[in-house]
Formats: sequence, C-alpha cells, structure tokens
Amino acid sequence: GMKYLHHREVVHGRLKSRNCVVDGRFVLKVTDHGYNGLLEAQKVLQDPPRPEERFWTAPELLRDPALERKGTFRGDVYSISIIMQEVICRSTPYCMLDMPANEIIRKVEKPPPLCRPSVSVDQAPLECIQLMKQCWSEQPERRPTINQIFDQFKNINKGRKTN
Repeated sequence: GMKYLHHREVVHGRLKSRNCVVDGRFVLKVTDHGYNGLLEAQKVLQDPPRPEERFWTAPELLRDPALERKGTFRGDVYSISIIMQEVICRSTPYCMLDMPANEIIRKVEKPPPLCRPSVSVDQAPLECIQLMKQCWSEQPERRPTINQIFDQFKNINKGRKTN
C-alpha cells in the first residue's frame, strides 16, 4: 500500500499500526492516507496530538509542526520502522522503555542521546532488525526509500510475494 502511495507522489503523513488493516484474504491495506491534506485544505484547526499518537512520527517532523501536519516520504519510512518494532516485539511502540510517552517524544525530538526502541537480535531475523534500524535513522536522507524497503523484504522472503 505504501509503495502504491509513494509511486503516486502521495505522502501518508499519519502512518501507524492502527492505520494498517488486513482484509478477508489476509492482504494488508493502508488506511487514513490523504487525511492530513484534507484537513490542511479545509484549514481545520486541530488539537495537538497526545504524546502516544506521536510515537510513529519522525524526529525531524516532531521538530517542525508545519512539516508534521503535512508529512514526508522519509517520515513515512520512519513510521514503518516503528510498526516493524511493534510486529517484532508484538507490543506497543517503545514498550521496552520504562518512560512516560511525553518523555519518549522529548528524547526522540531532541537527541543526544538517540532514543529508539530496543530490539534483541533473537526476536527477528538480523536482516529485519537491520532494515528497521536503517528506517529510523536520525538523518532522513540515510533512510531507505519505499522501493528499497520493498526489495529488501523481497530478499528476506526469498522472492515470495510480500504485502
């Protein structure tokens, strides 16, 4: 779904696990895309998001409220990394950190030190963990593109179809 959006120059901007649903054929679908653009176009005033709602938001977007409302392609990639952490750990974002949500967001927004989830190498294939870490790079330009992510998943799955 994200590959489809990015190929059409559409930034999701609000990607999180609850915006990913599975249909009756077990195909993953991405929802809630374009919502930010709709709110922007209608100049709808929004309440600031709760800290827990910002776990999937890239650090550079946390630092720039105008950019956070619009989202970026590289910001979507960061969101994918946090969803990967949820899948690997089978839990909520940053579940291994014993901190309140607002403190986690503050640390992600203003490093050093770099604040990211901690995932053990025995929880997933090393290639998945490496990809996740690339996707949450502090420097957006060092994050892979959606095509690169797709290709890496294809390699991890040995060419079998991935959703």
